Amino acid sequence: MPPEAVTRELRGLIYRNPESLEYDIADTFLSGNVKKKLEKARRLYGAIPSVTADELDKFTHKYFSPDAAARFKNIDTEILLDELQRSISALEENQPQDIDAIDISVQLISTWLPQTDIQAFVREHLGIADQECKAVYVPPVGKWVTSFKGGNKDLLENTWGTARMNALEILDRLFNNTAIQVRDITGFNDDGSPIYTVNQEETLAAQGKAEQIANEFTDWIWRDAERRERLARRYNDRFNTHVPASYDGSHLVLPQASGDIKLRGTQKNAIWRGIQEGGGLGDHVVGAGKTLTAIATIMEQRRMQLLNKPLVAVPNHLLGQWKDEFYKLYPGANVLVAEQADFEKDNRKRLFATIATGDFDAVIIGHSSFKFLSLAPEDER
Repeated sequence: MPPEAVTRELRGLIYRNPESLEYDIADTFLSGNVKKKLEKARRLYGAIPSVTADELDKFTHKYFSPDAAARFKNIDTEILLDELQRSISALEENQPQDIDAIDISVQLISTWLPQTDIQAFVREHLGIADQECKAVYVPPVGKWVTSFKGGNKDLLENTWGTARMNALEILDRLFNNTAIQVRDITGFNDDGSPIYTVNQEETLAAQGKAEQIANEFTDWIWRDAERRERLARRYNDRFNTHVPASYDGSHLVLPQASGDIKLRGTQKNAIWRGIQEGGGLGDHVVGAGKTLTAIATIMEQRRMQLLNKPLVAVPNHLLGQWKDEFYKLYPGANVLVAEQADFEKDNRKRLFATIATGDFDAVIIGHSSFKFLSLAPEDER
């Protein structure tokens, strides 16, 4: 069957990845950072029709890795555009649902906020002139750099601050994540340097004003409809970008498995995920069938020639259970179960030779025996 016919038959099950230009299965393609994938697919789809032969090398260098660039030159343009359109449509239908503004946590020092909104809040609440109100987030150091000068005295020392620590001083400490403390000079050292003592009453008053500023900012930032919509969009576009992978293993038939055992849908989904990702964590409750899931995952990967000779390390007391479960699901499997006695000094060399030369579907050992299978120092690095 020609490759084009195969891909037509698999429509909806595979999609052309706009970055690698390889085919991804739907479970993988429609998960992860789907917003980035959609943006890439749209840009590529819009740019391809205008590419001339003279611009081909420049175009591929801009959009692709060397491997993907080579694939691009060997793909029929009409077929690629059709596949990209399908990818775009599927991604559009699988975008994460927007998080409402009411569910977005925001603080005065949140790094994703535009500096213009920070400056607007300070100007409005402290009466500071535009030219005296500066706030810039510096990514390399991960902090805001601010400069606030002037302002209304009543707002600074009564409404949002105190006489001992005004609102500008409080803001400076909030943006630099330093302690808000009011200290008194209560004496001097022999060298003339002052001795400071925390003034508890004034400190509590300043901390209370800091809390008021923080609470007012949280209310203020969402109060204006235009600002609320704009910032919610900014937050969702920047952080709400991923869709968790959801694997569908309903198509698995497990041809070598016993027909007497019917695996649940959740088990088949976990098997398919393990095959696609090459591993994973089976964080399922007791009785969910983790052992059979792991066994079927191993055997399917071996059948597909994705694994050669799987080694399974299990708690010592479960060696017999794993052996029984393995043969229950796969009666014809060739499994080597290495008991603790096999790792005794006189038997160890023979066991390792058996493992090395035998064509086993799986080798099962206990956790305590695993230490005898050490790697070479260069491999451990």
